[in-house]
Amino acid sequence: MTATPDESFGYQSATDMPSFVEMKKQVNGLKALRLFLEKEDRQRISELSAQMDLLADTVDRFYEVLGSRHWIFHDRLSITRLKDQVLDEPTIDEAEIAMCRIYEDAELMRIMILPLMRFPEMRARETLVNHALRDFTEKRYYATVLTLLTVMDGFVNDVQDVRRGLHARDATELQAWDTAVGHHMGLTATQASFRKSYSRRIDEEFFDLARNGILHGNITNYDNVIVASKAWNRLFAVVDWASSLEKAAKPKDKEPTWGEVVERIRSNAEFKSKLDEWEASSGTLKTTDACDTHTSTRAAVDFLELWAKSNWGHLSTRFMRLGKGSSGNATPKEIKSAFSPYVLESFVVRSYEVQAPAVAEVSVDIVVNGEMFPAVLRMTYTNEDGDTRVEGKQEGSWKMVFRSPEVYSRDIVKVAKY
Repeated sequence: MTATPDESFGYQSATDMPSFVEMKKQVNGLKALRLFLEKEDRQRISELSAQMDLLADTVDRFYEVLGSRHWIFHDRLSITRLKDQVLDEPTIDEAEIAMCRIYEDAELMRIMILPLMRFPEMRARETLVNHALRDFTEKRYYATVLTLLTVMDGFVNDVQDVRRGLHARDATELQAWDTAVGHHMGLTATQASFRKSYSRRIDEEFFDLARNGILHGNITNYDNVIVASKAWNRLFAVVDWASSLEKAAKPKDKEPTWGEVVERIRSNAEFKSKLDEWEASSGTLKTTDACDTHTSTRAAVDFLELWAKSNWGHLSTRFMRLGKGSSGNATPKEIKSAFSPYVLESFVVRSYEVQAPAVAEVSVDIVVNGEMFPAVLRMTYTNEDGDTRVEGKQEGSWKMVFRSPEVYSRDIVKVAKY
């Protein structure tokens, strides 16, 4: 059993993360040159500096409030939501309940889970993760906990050549580079409670993710939303740790010139300007011939026609990329495995809604294996590199977010033919 980790395992503050230190150095350098910059560039630099301070303050405040309860700040948490809905709660108990509400948002969870699948080691466990989400949504918290504990162990075992699961790692092996998970109250600090042995049975309601006590049967009353939410929280944190291993292994980029830094800030400002210009839209298709009403409905028709033809090669190109590089693209084999049990016989596009600059939902009726189901196709607007673009304002195309028909319509699983 490892000793309790001390504060040397990790960053004392979010401001100690290498990327933050580097960006702060660049911003401070530009501030020193502000007399030579245009007024708009000076404003952008001030805004960027304020955003960085907000991020660091929120991460440190998160651990100050919830670190003692073994919550971990991972990259999929919203700074705004944490600041407005969690960290200002008057007590730690209320802050914990507010954290659980994040994971109880089923739509948000589907979006948060998606980037995890860029790892082949997680894609191999995608079915288990989806089962865990369904159990969580239907309040079978014990099942969520047990499933996610096995997913975490297996993922950590596979993602490195070391071949040891999460339960077998000591704190020093879980130091995460350049991420909030690597905070001294983050993943390393929680490993001791995660691995703690329990030789005597505990029947009182338990609220911590104590892996050994739960799996060895000595903690009997863990069927609650807090433990299940902590299981999700730790899963996301473990994936951030795996991402940090990749980041740490990459060669360091060359030092950018001041001109490149300014250009990067201008590019970010241009994207923000496009966001400000964008307007939400929605509509109902009155006839089956009205599918050209919006770019998202045209994309939906294209997607559904390829599905109906079982054209797995072209269909695989209609999904968003998970992560950077070609390894994040869907493959024909993967799509065939997910979609072939569901024979799409016909479809009708009903309506569309674009409530975010790069997110659209198209409502359709689909006839699969002889039965009709209402379904929702969620899409994201990206460029060829997989980067998010502003629909209607920047060059890009709609790509399907989810790679499983079971997400489009939950009841469709009843007619699957494997």
